Amino acid sequence: MDVFEAKLDSDCRHNVRGHDFTYLFFLVVKRCKSHRAGFKDLRSFEGALCGCVELAFVEQERLFVKLAAL
Repeated sequence: MDVFEAKLDSDCRHNVRGHDFTYLFFLVVKRCKSHRAGFKDLRSFEGALCGCVELAFVEQERLFVKLAAL
């Protein structure tokens, strides 16, 4: 286990695919909120999640800073 942990980036966001995280988050919300969550499928959940992202926060991320500089 230590061999794998040594290879991980210190920033946890670089150690998981975004779609995997979104799917896991969807399953947790669906289980906790059941039918009251209002999300029929992963796609509707992803759309709602993207709608909650603050532009000012995203603009500070390195990837988007590089894209804006192009």
